[in-house]
Amino acid sequence: MHRDDRGFLILREYLYLFEQLNIHQDIDHEAYQEQTKALISDLVAMQYQFADHPGPLIIILAGFWGAGVENLVNFIARNIDMKQAQVTTFWENTFDQGRPYYYRFWDNLPPKGKTTIFLDAYYMDFIKSFVKGEINALQFKNYLLEIKEFETMLARDNAVLLKCWFYIDKARQKRQIKKAGDQLTLPDDDALESASWNYKNYEKIYYAAEQAIMLTDSAPARWHLIAAHKQKMARLKTLKLVHGIYRIHSSHIDTGYRENEIYINGTSPVLDDVDLTRTISKTAYKDRSHALQQEIYELAWLAHREGLSTVLVFEGLDAAGKGGCIRRLTNAIDTRLVHIYPIAAPSEVEKQFHYLWRFWRKLPRKGFISVFDRSWYGRVLVERVENFARLDEWLRAYEEINHFEQQLLHDRMIILKFWLHISQDVQLERFQEREKLPWKQHKITTEDWRNREKWDAYEESANEMLTRTSTSHAPWIIIPANDKHYARIEILNHFQRALKDSLEIHADRTRK
Repeated sequence: MHRDDRGFLILREYLYLFEQLNIHQDIDHEAYQEQTKALISDLVAMQYQFADHPGPLIIILAGFWGAGVENLVNFIARNIDMKQAQVTTFWENTFDQGRPYYYRFWDNLPPKGKTTIFLDAYYMDFIKSFVKGEINALQFKNYLLEIKEFETMLARDNAVLLKCWFYIDKARQKRQIKKAGDQLTLPDDDALESASWNYKNYEKIYYAAEQAIMLTDSAPARWHLIAAHKQKMARLKTLKLVHGIYRIHSSHIDTGYRENEIYINGTSPVLDDVDLTRTISKTAYKDRSHALQQEIYELAWLAHREGLSTVLVFEGLDAAGKGGCIRRLTNAIDTRLVHIYPIAAPSEVEKQFHYLWRFWRKLPRKGFISVFDRSWYGRVLVERVENFARLDEWLRAYEEINHFEQQLLHDRMIILKFWLHISQDVQLERFQEREKLPWKQHKITTEDWRNREKWDAYEESANEMLTRTSTSHAPWIIIPANDKHYARIEILNHFQRALKDSLEIHADRTRK
């Protein structure tokens, strides 16, 4: 066995995954026309039937350079109704580079019943980074497992995934490069350089592609390997797969929610241990808050210059004081750097997507700050208690949320999650005060009183949420909030320390 200095298998006999494919299989023109015509004749009708499906169709087409993946994308697009679909590519780097890597995919996900075709998607980015030595084998594996988790999460929310990898051998790739050069179909020197690089690193790309396919092949997101040596055969096989996926999933699936009456929560009541007697004097509060706000103003601008972005999450029961804490914190930040998102029930448009979709689209660009007044945790709080989400939906949300926040950490984003906790007596006092004072009456509704009757259910949900989603990379910070001034100072303290620590870590990495 022979390996290069990075551990790549480079002997031909060890390249095995694609060897099962018959690269010589072909079809005559008449049979090709007959079969494609039959498939195309009812493809659009099935596409419209798929419009009732409770999730989108995501088609991922990827493969070796010279396999004609771009032409296959165009071929599929010409034979489906593009009013119900879109094609998304990132070859011009038109995505927002100031946001986390997966933002571009979330931003281009189709709504329920619609289709998107991703050219290469995330696969070739990581394969090329591995081959170039920008990431090591362990990092490559972790990125692939992250992809698998992402696709599984979408599938659990009724998304249908069709993944095709198009294969050509090295000899065919060489002929494609020569043909493209002779016909001047390579648009510029960069394209020619890319083609040459792919050919030079063919064995390494083969190995990396093999690993990517094996590690991300799963029941809800199977890979289909297609030999692309014969164009007609490759087109016909791809068309059959697209036709078949629409046919299988064209029937509506009932996703009506079930009552959450079979679940037993075994987590600890962590909120019982919160010391709600903590207070601060008005004088100490005034002095300390002024000093912290001045320091935070400078730190926020330093973070902006270094490209460090921040996500702040505020959760808590009604009247916990989230709004007041957010105001005191954002008053310390230049308004150009921060955006506050008050999260209400999802709109009719937002309901057509995975529940995390609307939050991905609100993440900050590098150097900026997003503040969420309520957040994605609504899935395991209000949606759980009020039965807006099925039992299986909110149960898997703990894992999905942890994975989501891990992705933000990979982008070196600062994540602070605050749970503001108050007693039932203090909540009652604040409700009554809101009803009496004219300038606070807009804060109290019959819905608030109704929710108060479900205090035990909300507290149970909060206890489980705090236990299951407080991780090393994004721990929950529980703030005793019976004393509003104490809560505000604590949040300013945590934010100031988080900015300072992140700037120090960033400076150390830069020096190294």
